[in-house]
Amino acid sequence: MFYIIWIGVSLVVGLIGKEKSLGFLGYFLISLFLSPLIGFIVYLFSSENNKKIPEYLISFKKAKMSENRGDINEAIKLYKDVIFLIDELPNNGDSPILRSRLEKRKFSANKIFELEKVSI
Repeated sequence: MFYIIWIGVSLVVGLIGKEKSLGFLGYFLISLFLSPLIGFIVYLFSSENNKKIPEYLISFKKAKMSENRGDINEAIKLYKDVIFLIDELPNNGDSPILRSRLEKRKFSANKIFELEKVSI
């Protein structure tokens, strides 16, 4: 019975910690192997998850959603925002992230051209 409660409380600590830096698995394992109390204390003192989504990706997703909804003018505006936001970012060297950004920029430019033909 003791072990069932231990595992249950460890699961709870893992669930409340899933949005923090170590995630569900990290807090669950700490709680399971050390103790749920120690896992909870680690949760209290750990930093927030710092995975910030770049603004251009948010605009890109909104643009695709607007296009799917049929809101062509909003989609064009958002695709233009994507291009502007990507152009504002530093272009340091050649990396997969930079290539991905440039692909999104090219895709957005093509979509603007395509949608402007449709909206006329």
